[in-house]
Amino acid sequence: MSETPTPEQALSAARALLDEKMANVERLTETRKRCAELRQQLEEAERADAVQWAEALRAGWSEDELKRCGLGEPARKKPGRPRQSRSSRKSASVGADGGAGQ
Repeated sequence: MSETPTPEQALSAARALLDEKMANVERLTETRKRCAELRQQLEEAERADAVQWAEALRAGWSEDELKRCGLGEPARKKPGRPRQSRSSRKSASVGADGGAGQ
């Protein structure tokens, strides 16, 4: 039979177990913090990618040309309002002009 531990021995063993559990929680929180930081960096990189994609389009590249260069559309679109097609803008302005002239 094993000998019954003294209160000091039992508390020491319990503290060792708690210290191990606390170390696990500490590592977990450090990992979660790192994940949050990396998510933030990814979000910033995706925003920059969308801006550069839009810059390339404004510089005269077509989406098809960029895709043929191996550069697919960005994961995120540039923030802001979606652009209207030219035909949508013309029909909207014709309707507005027609109503204003009457």
